[in-house]
Order: sequence, then structure tokens, then C-alpha cells
Amino acid sequence: ITILLSKSMWGYVIMLLSFLFWLIDNSRKKHSAIWYFGFPVLLVGVIILLGIIIYLDVQIIILARKRKKDTDKYILAGILGMLLIQQVQNIGMTIGLFPITGITLPFVSYGGSSLLSYMLLVGMLINISNERNKKYSYN
Repeated sequence: ITILLSKSMWGYVIMLLSFLFWLIDNSRKKHSAIWYFGFPVLLVGVIILLGIIIYLDVQIIILARKRKKDTDKYILAGILGMLLIQQVQNIGMTIGLFPITGITLPFVSYGGSSLLSYMLLVGMLINISNERNKKYSYN
């Protein structure tokens, strides 16, 4: 039980999630053990992870289209641009298309400061989505 609750064990799980695309890319060798046993599981994991990423990005686009204030649209476009660049860079890096950098996969990769910044972005998204178009009158 202490192994399941330890921080180091979850660190390894998160590290494996970060390099899920690398495992898929390297499992193409027909004689590897990953090909025979783990490839279907890895493929399902990649499809689920990409589905969640695309769903989040589409929801940000829908929210930006519903907003009437230009400042809200600009903030949402900046958040979406930041997330998209980091997603493409990290996935491209792990499958070998881009050079290796320290950019994390948003909400997935292990890193305290990057996760904190993503949570701040989620707070901004929630604040913008809960904001109503009010007219203020100063009497």
C-alpha cells in the first residue's frame, strides 16, 4: 500500500504518460515485447489522450466564439495558442519530429511549475466562462 501512495511511484507513471508517443513510435519494431503485448494498450491510451487534448482545445474555441468582449477573445486565443504550441512541440519531440526541448505536455507531464501555470490558465478560463455580459450603471 505504501508503494501505491508514494510520490516516486506516481512520478514514474506520469513519466511514462509523457513518453506514451515515444513508446508507440519505438514499438514498430516487430520483434520487441511492446509490439506483441503492449501495442494495443498503448494505442488505446494515445487515442484517449489525443481525444482529451482535442476536446479541451475545441471547448476553448467554442468559448471564444461565444464571448462578445474582444479582450476575452484575445485572452482565450493566447491561451489556446500557448496550449497548441506546447502540445505540438511535445508530441513532435517524443516521436522524433522536433528537437528535444524541455517543453511539457500540458496537464500530463511531470513538473510542478508548469502544472501550476496550467492551473492558473484553467482559472482564467473558468472566470471568463462564468462572466456574464452585464451592463453596469453608475447612478
